[in-house]
Amino acid sequence: MNVFKRVWISITRRKTATLIFFLFTFLMGNVLICAESIAQSGENTQNHLLNRIGGKIVLTDTSLFSDAEVTGLTLDEYRKKWTVFEDCFKALTVRDHVAYADINYHINFMELSQSEEYELDENISYENGFSILHGISYANLADEKEGFIQLTGGEIFTDRQMENGDNVLIVNEDIKKDSKNIKVGDTIDFVMNISAYDSESNEMIDVYHEIVTYTVVGTFKIIENKYSDVKNIHNIQMFYTPNRNIQKLAETYLEMNPQEDYVSKIWIDSALIAVDQPQNVKSLEMAADNYVEGTDIIVTTSNDSVSNLLGPIDSFSGLAHKTVIFSIAAMCIIAALISFYFIKDRKHEIGIYLSMGIKRSELFFQIILEVILSGLLGIVISFASGWFLSQNLSRNMMRTAFYGEMSVSEKYTDVSFYLNPDQIDQQDILDEYVIMITVDDFIWLIGLSVGTFLISSLLPLLYVIRLKPKDIMLE
Repeated sequence: MNVFKRVWISITRRKTATLIFFLFTFLMGNVLICAESIAQSGENTQNHLLNRIGGKIVLTDTSLFSDAEVTGLTLDEYRKKWTVFEDCFKALTVRDHVAYADINYHINFMELSQSEEYELDENISYENGFSILHGISYANLADEKEGFIQLTGGEIFTDRQMENGDNVLIVNEDIKKDSKNIKVGDTIDFVMNISAYDSESNEMIDVYHEIVTYTVVGTFKIIENKYSDVKNIHNIQMFYTPNRNIQKLAETYLEMNPQEDYVSKIWIDSALIAVDQPQNVKSLEMAADNYVEGTDIIVTTSNDSVSNLLGPIDSFSGLAHKTVIFSIAAMCIIAALISFYFIKDRKHEIGIYLSMGIKRSELFFQIILEVILSGLLGIVISFASGWFLSQNLSRNMMRTAFYGEMSVSEKYTDVSFYLNPDQIDQQDILDEYVIMITVDDFIWLIGLSVGTFLISSLLPLLYVIRLKPKDIMLE
């Protein structure tokens, strides 16, 4: 009788032992599949969201966009902090894997000329009732790459225009001048009007008045979607101009009115740096942390944003990983005890086989094969049931965890505007969260099970087989 026939007869005749081992492996298989699928699905959801958001870093310093009364900075202190912020930004943008970047300057002392009739987009929020010029550092608009706007006419700024700070604009095509839509080649007038208090007349009088004429070199439209109102509020404005132009205006303003609080007239919202692949964010973040050490600059990444969004899922994944490790350890111990009991119970059978001249290696292979076949049956059947359990269990757990939490939109900030441009919320996460069991997962589980069965059977089998047939039969 060959070894395979002996294996089949042993499994079919020893029904109680086979059933017990089958139930044990079926139960442990369900636990392992459920835990592993939840863990893997959490990682898959995280990777998918990172690819959707992209790899980005945002630098912020609250003192650079807060009123001087809040920060208490002098002009020299403010300029020093501004320089440190810019130096950090520039140092990071020249590193490897940077796809695009931008740092935006803003001023609030320029008003649209009242001599012309302008019609602005009613959906845009304007500071002090007027549009703020939106300065950019690079001609390739980051807002276009982020999917916030789309160029519709003309061209982007040239390198010379950026370097010189020329009076050029890229304008929202929906702006109307004298009841006509704006187009490339048109001009738009802004006014810098500086007033000061006159103690003799007890009134504010104009001390400086200048009309600044800009030429429209390009037009764009805001890409409409369900989050357009949020994007517009966060400085996706009507007028793009080079940052150098903003600086020149600020220098003129300070020269004409040195007594005015400069800090509250020009500011930086934040600086955005996007990498080519999300996995490259970590190295850039480490470099940024080194640059900002000892400063008030805060580094926030898309990884941070995803981690905040996936808080409950991360908790489930961490728990699932621990469950996998615990299950493997428990499976080894319990399987070893079961194997030891059944193998010891079969020691007389083993003694007979040895007395008949069957080689120890052949007998060893037979018993190991019996254990593996009995166990794999339970594991394979548990594959489908474990997947079904993980589907229902994980979704119910996530809904419970998300229920009652503050929504993402309620937590929305200037930083999260760039790190979560699609304003992903809990429902988006639930939609993205799919329990997946792949062929690799199946192979991994089978390999793990076989390894567990081998380890659990090895010691008790060696204990019995090392005995002499005579000693076995006399016990």
